[in-house]
Amino acid sequence: MPGSCTAPACDRPVIAGSLCQAHYARRRRGRPLEPPIQAPVDAAQIVVRCRRGLVDRLRGRAAAEGLTLSEAARRAILEWVGGDA
Repeated sequence: MPGSCTAPACDRPVIAGSLCQAHYARRRRGRPLEPPIQAPVDAAQIVVRCRRGLVDRLRGRAAAEGLTLSEAARRAILEWVGGDA
């Protein structure tokens, strides 16, 4: 199945139904083909185990500052290690 994906602004190779793998997965899930697929972010992903009380505090901070839980955790970790937010 040669060719490029027929989704707007996409030039990835076709895998099925005239779409690339990412757009084909979107169609199967009933999601719109736009906006464009974003390239993966080059960032490390870590799993942190912590006590329930800390998670509750992070959830409170996230809610108070309008952040996601992961962003609140990222900022807290950077504060603890002395990094830039």
